[in-house]
Amino acid sequence: MFKACIVVSLFIYTLLNSVSYAASLLGVASITVQNSVSVHETKSLYFGTVSISNPTNSVIVNDNILTLSPRGILTVVGDAISHGNEFTSDVSTPALFKVSNSKPFIDFTLDVSADTQLIHVDGSKNNGRLNLSRFTVLNPNTPIQENRHYTSGDIINTDSTGTVELSVGASISIEEDKDYVDGLYAGTYSILLHY
Repeated sequence: MFKACIVVSLFIYTLLNSVSYAASLLGVASITVQNSVSVHETKSLYFGTVSISNPTNSVIVNDNILTLSPRGILTVVGDAISHGNEFTSDVSTPALFKVSNSKPFIDFTLDVSADTQLIHVDGSKNNGRLNLSRFTVLNPNTPIQENRHYTSGDIINTDSTGTVELSVGASISIEEDKDYVDGLYAGTYSILLHY
């Protein structure tokens, strides 16, 4: 009987000492899905302040063109539009866009509006309209000697961080035999990046 007591005591002692303890923890898992590329306009296309005389005396109206390059260089052709020293405080600026949240070295096909019109903000149909066309795009971070300009159908690449900056310039021509009253003329254009 004494042996049986020792065996039972040993069994109970083993049971009491082999109790294990556990701690529990819930892990967290997550994933971010980003199928779209972000494009932000950081600066609007602005041609500055100009003076437009009635172009009826001009032989060829299409020769009256104001062009703002993607690098910010403004040129005027024809005598109906003037952008002289009297407007030096009013600086012309090309549009700036930043493309981000893309993979590195991705190819985008550029698609820019063929043309659009800038109309006086009061909406009057009697005012002339400014025809916006000849859009030109470049990456402002490339050296000026490379001077690579892009137009619709061209391929633009992101850099190693998945971003690219775009500077946009365009040309404005005027309608024949129209009056241009003072004020702001505005309109929209589209830039699409297909990937």
